[in-house]
Amino acid sequence: MEKQKFSKYEVNCVKKNQVITKWTLYKNAIQSAVAVGIIFGLLLVFMFFLSVLLSSTSPFNLGDWQESLFPAVFAFILIVGSCSISPLYGIFRLTKQEKSLNFSFSDEMKKYNITNTNYENHQWFTHTKGGTILVIHRDYIQEIKNIYTPNNRGSLLVANVIKFDDKKMKILGSHETILRFENWFLQK
Repeated sequence: MEKQKFSKYEVNCVKKNQVITKWTLYKNAIQSAVAVGIIFGLLLVFMFFLSVLLSSTSPFNLGDWQESLFPAVFAFILIVGSCSISPLYGIFRLTKQEKSLNFSFSDEMKKYNITNTNYENHQWFTHTKGGTILVIHRDYIQEIKNIYTPNNRGSLLVANVIKFDDKKMKILGSHETILRFENWFLQK
């Protein structure tokens, strides 16, 4: 089976010739999200130090530092933590598919020898990008109703789909990911 490359910025956490697991999907998805969280968190801490230095009557007064340090550290942990948690929604959706369709994700990855976290074949669409995990089995989706841009956010698309059990589901992703997903689905 042919491996497909999604972009020149793709980072693959999977060791050579090792099939992907939920853990490798998660690791691959959080790399960019946590990096952004750390950058914003460090920027926040830097702004904290700068504000204490500029607003304090005595920059070496320990009381001013202690009052403001807790909120800055808390905000840093909150930003990095939320970036680490966001990919778990994709893992949760994958677990729902496993239960609904009665299969094991790891067994399926071994069966098709899928070693790349961004991969398409006749049964599977797997993609991790920007802190999101989108893994869909062909039998889980019945129809794509429509695709639209939410609230004029040009870089994101939403696909409204009908699942195998006639329930509606929204899939949010980057423009590239959702268009690839649509193309994959239409190539039945």
